[in-house]
Amino acid sequence: MMSILPYETKKDCKEILEINKWLKEFSEEKGVVFVDLYPYFVDGKGNINKDLFRDEIHPNKQGNELIAKLICKQGFNNPTCNGIKLPQLKTKTTSIFKKIINWFN
Repeated sequence: MMSILPYETKKDCKEILEINKWLKEFSEEKGVVFVDLYPYFVDGKGNINKDLFRDEIHPNKQGNELIAKLICKQGFNNPTCNGIKLPQLKTKTTSIFKKIINWFN
C-alpha cells in the first residue's frame, strides 16, 4: 500500500499526514508492505516539490520514476525492477486494489 501524495502547496497538510499514519498502521495490522511516498514529494519546508508534479496533483515523469524506485526498494514487481510490461503491471495492480478493497468490506 502506498501513502497519499501531497496535493497542494500548503505546508504540512495535516489531513494527509493523519490519513497516511492510519494507512501505515492498517497495513502493518494486515501484514501489507507500506510505501511512504509523502516525504519524498515535499521540499525541506513541507511544501510540495513542484519539480515532481505536472499540475500540483499528478506526478510527472520524474515523479513517477521516483515512485517506481521507492516501490523497487520494497521488492515489488514493476517495470523498473524487472522488465514487466506495463499492461501486465496494470492487471497486477488491479488485483492488488481489489484485495485492499475487500479488506474494507
